[in-house]
Amino acid sequence: MLRLLDFGTVSGLRSQTWWHAVAETMQPGDAPVLAIMTPAEAYVSIGFHRRTEELDLAECAARGFGLFRRRAGGGPVLCDDGQIFFQLIAPTGSLPAALDRAWQRALGPAVEAFRSLGVEAELAPGNDMMAGDRKISGTGAAQIGDASAFVGNVIFSFDHDAMAGILAIPAAAKAEAARLMRRYLGCVDEVAGRPVSREESVAALVDNYAEAFGGAIPSSPSPAEQDAVRLLDTRFTDPSWVFADRAPAPARIKIRGGVSLISVGGSWVSVVDGRIDRASIRDADDESDELAGAIVAALSKGA
Repeated sequence: MLRLLDFGTVSGLRSQTWWHAVAETMQPGDAPVLAIMTPAEAYVSIGFHRRTEELDLAECAARGFGLFRRRAGGGPVLCDDGQIFFQLIAPTGSLPAALDRAWQRALGPAVEAFRSLGVEAELAPGNDMMAGDRKISGTGAAQIGDASAFVGNVIFSFDHDAMAGILAIPAAAKAEAARLMRRYLGCVDEVAGRPVSREESVAALVDNYAEAFGGAIPSSPSPAEQDAVRLLDTRFTDPSWVFADRAPAPARIKIRGGVSLISVGGSWVSVVDGRIDRASIRDADDESDELAGAIVAALSKGA
């Protein structure tokens, strides 16, 4: 049995801090939680180990996008009211010890929810949720205290140009990134071949997670979760947290498993399923080794 926390529409900040609060206060033996919410406004979320120098901060500011650092991994993503976010948060000991089985346990019901909406969905290697060759849900995971959190989204609309525009890469590379996103990222209406409502999507998520976890009890945040979310609101807006860069900025921008854009200086290369798809190479000797290394790494990983 799991607790259902359907927050509806919340601020961009709370669309991050609510699920973190649930995870931070979870104790061994607690019931798993399915949290569902939509942000009221657009913002950019960056993964825990990534660098803010990956972002065009001036472009983010010009577009009025806030910036929050999440505990889950992965690169920068644009979040807005064209998406429903869902999180499965469970005591770590209640999930399979093998990571691939834990992903399947946590996100398998979301795959079934998409299928019930008419989408030929599957959880592909690399934990991308796919319909054919298109990624249909951005997924991630984090270990927070005694909890494991697995996150995903249902996308109804997406501004590919805005997402590409906030990346700190040259204009030509931004155009290529937007092209790749339009080709390899899918909104639920497109992949289902019919209009899909938010209410229908939420109901599908709830029904399939309830079936997988022995039922779902609608709930409200506990006093401990409410206290935690207020503290997290402060942390997530503190520049010392947001700009706490922890690793070198990668040259590779992942679009979905098997598809990425490599941008080094003024040169870029797009890699699709183990082959170079398009490229624009600037004659710059000081960039050639880094670009070549990034291309080899992407090809060896299948992008």
